[in-house]
This record gives sequence, structure tokens and C-alpha cells, in this order.
Amino acid sequence: MAAMSLLRQSLHLFFLFFSVALPSPAATSAPPFLDRERPIRWSRLTQDKLEPDIQEAMRLTRTAIEEISRLRPEEMTYENTFGALEKSNDLLTEGMCKAYVLKSLCDSGELRKAMDSVAPRVSAFLSSVTKDQALWKVLKTAEERLRQTHLSPEQERYMELSMQSFRDNGADLPPDKRARLESIDRELTLASQRFNNLYMDARKSWTWTVRNAALLEGIDGSALQQAREEFLKRHPGQSGPGWTFTLDSAASARVMEKARREECRKDLWEHRQSLATGA
Repeated sequence: MAAMSLLRQSLHLFFLFFSVALPSPAATSAPPFLDRERPIRWSRLTQDKLEPDIQEAMRLTRTAIEEISRLRPEEMTYENTFGALEKSNDLLTEGMCKAYVLKSLCDSGELRKAMDSVAPRVSAFLSSVTKDQALWKVLKTAEERLRQTHLSPEQERYMELSMQSFRDNGADLPPDKRARLESIDRELTLASQRFNNLYMDARKSWTWTVRNAALLEGIDGSALQQAREEFLKRHPGQSGPGWTFTLDSAASARVMEKARREECRKDLWEHRQSLATGA
């Protein structure tokens, strides 16, 4: 299921980033992480709301899955089987996309704790959906029946991808192997969360300092001013030349774009390759 919705999630993230450009809607009482109104009210997205909102999204997804699983063969259509499956985790995708964007931009200990709690549960939940035998039985029956109908190319492709995703995620495995695969999915999610936290720490601590002004020839004044202010902030009391670049500003990108000296661009590029390596 996660594989099926990768493209949708990527497009969704793109939409989240540019939501501020859309008209402001009326006030809403929807849970903040599940609120689909635009522009997004980022100030409402606090770590204490994340867990209950995602829990509610999983409950709604489970309800939608159970409705599909109860269908009798004669009731099955594309809309109430594969169409319903595609929409079943929309709110869960909404909430988790917001959470990941928020973490990438406003990382904090409290938010990390909430994400470390939520992400493995979501992974386990989605893993269980693709291994749900009642749902799988309905989808296999629906596929056989729908092959005899006139579906659009997009519907046929989605149905094909859905069936493959379920098989790839262990729907046809025996119970003991399905359980083992769910355990592996949880372990991978925890490892991914740990890696993400370590990477973000490394990114925050990464700096590149230049003390020779000649090396920075060609870089615009605003970028140099920003780097100079960063240097003075990190080296209080020093009045000598120095410019410090971080990955939280656009100044380091300006070096690669504008610096005329090759040794300057090379040194920055090589230093950036040390990110998250312990070097």
C-alpha cells in the first residue's frame, strides 16, 4: 500500500510546501494534522496533537478497509473496491506528510519523541493492511470480476499496481512469515527514524569557514554578509577575517554558483561530502 501511494505522497508534499499561496479558508475545527483546508495553519501543528490525530487517521483508515472487506462479490465495483482502497488512507497520508515536513523545518526534542512513537505504529499499521486476509480475498475476487468490465487505462494500472503491492508485501505468505515480515517492517522504520535524527543532527552541526577573502571572489554581498554574521556569532570577540557557511542558509549554495576560484568550490564540495560520515 505504501509503494502504491509513493507518487501521490510526493505530489502531496509538493502541494503542502506551496499551500501558503492559496486563499485562506474559514475557521475549521478539524484535527490540525488531518485538516485538509488550505493554507495550512502550521501554528496549530504541535507535537501534542500529532499522536491523537494520527491515531484517529488510522482508525478511519481501518474503518474504510473493513467496509471493503465486507463486500459480497455481486456488490463489487471498481469504485467501492480499488477506488475506495486508494482513498482509504488519504487522511493518514495528510497527517504524516505534514509531520515529516514539520520535522524537517522545525526539529525539536519533543517533536522527535512524538515522531519516534508515531512512525513505527503507522508502519506496522500499513504493513498489516497489505497482509489483511479478508481485504486480500475481496481484492482478488474484485480483480477477477473487473477484468471482464471496461476500466479506464488508469484504473487498470492502479489495480495492477495494487495487487502487486499486496503480493510484494506478503499477502500470500503463510501466517508465520507474514508476522515476521511485519516485525521486519517495524525494525526498518525504527532504523530509518534513528538515521534521520542522526542526519539532522549532523546537518545542524555542519559548518565551513573561510578566512581568506580572496577565495570568495565573485560571491554576492548579501551571501557574504550572512556568512560574516554567522562567523561572528560562532566566534565572539574575533575581529579578523572569517566567513562561516551552514546548511541552514542559502549562502553555501551561492558559493557553488558564484565563486570564481575553483579551489574554493572544490573545498566546499569536498567538505560537504563529509556530512554524516563522522569525518
